[in-house]
Amino acid sequence: MRQYGSGICESLSGLNPDYSRTDYDRTDGSGYESGYDGALYRDSSQGLVIDSKPESECTVPIFRYKFDAEFIEELSIFSKVHQYDERKKFKENWELWISENRDMVQSEINRLQNLNYEGDILDKMFKSARYYFRKKDDIPKPQKERKVYVNCTKDFLKIIDEFIIVNLDYKPSDGFTEFCKTHISDLKMEITHLLKNQMFDSNEIMEKVKKTYKNRYFIIQKQF
Repeated sequence: MRQYGSGICESLSGLNPDYSRTDYDRTDGSGYESGYDGALYRDSSQGLVIDSKPESECTVPIFRYKFDAEFIEELSIFSKVHQYDERKKFKENWELWISENRDMVQSEINRLQNLNYEGDILDKMFKSARYYFRKKDDIPKPQKERKVYVNCTKDFLKIIDEFIIVNLDYKPSDGFTEFCKTHISDLKMEITHLLKNQMFDSNEIMEKVKKTYKNRYFIIQKQF
């Protein structure tokens, strides 16, 4: 715990679906999924190669190259809009989307090529849209529960104001240290108030009192 004066230290002494991922595991943990037009595998001499097979027979390893986040967002929107298209209709709409978004698609192709991706990038895009993002559930991330703001007591604010008025020559940091040394009992009472209002972390209490002091200092300084 940081120390801003022996007083306050004494008083306190008793007291995370991600659309950005394409390196996904799709089924049983094996990293493979059936239903694609061809199997994508790594050949020692040729890099990533597509081996065309019937749709019912092929398997595909995990993609090792991630799409750009903005491209993923656009790809996901397309996939959800055409989520219930039959395969033939989906492919027709895909070709139209590729044509209408030529610059964006080409930019992403260039980016992956610069990262030394050697496979068929358009094929990778299609498979991600058809077999991953189209089926991905839009599960909203749980919102973090906002903490209830706890006000300092009016009596404590009055004590701070009275101290600041007669000690305006102090810098805020020096004044706060002196205030902690000379108002131990007042600090203890205020800490008790904060504890009763579910503020249990000693560092959080320290920052709360310090911030309150500095805010009062600048308010009063403007008046003189």
